[in-house]
Amino acid sequence: MNRVTALSAALLGLSSLLLAGCDSSYHPYNGQSGFSFEPEGTAQYTLHYQGLATSRAEDLNVMWHHTARELCRGGAYHHSLHPLQDAKLSGRLHCLTPGLGLNRQVQESDQLLAEHQLPQPELPCTQGCRGM
Repeated sequence: MNRVTALSAALLGLSSLLLAGCDSSYHPYNGQSGFSFEPEGTAQYTLHYQGLATSRAEDLNVMWHHTARELCRGGAYHHSLHPLQDAKLSGRLHCLTPGLGLNRQVQESDQLLAEHQLPQPELPCTQGCRGM
């Protein structure tokens, strides 16, 4: 086997291992894993991320915060997390700049959150808010 063929085989094997190692991807809860949330008021949520038995706590934490950023539309938030239990991370979330994060709204193309009717808070405009 020449060097190019051996290198190609090694890269293919490594790629397969990396893909096989992903036991929990980011998606809405499907009965086994994924995120779910309940609105608790304007810009406040209870958020859960259920992993698989083989999920690492660090990965669940990353996925929980990823969902939090989406719910807050990229804006800042306060949160409190409960201790990890049975591969489930839960907590409360309060968006600090609701509706202003990245100056965008949930669109139909935002596949993960588009099916949820998220509250659209009204924030007072104090100056220079044309076009917002």
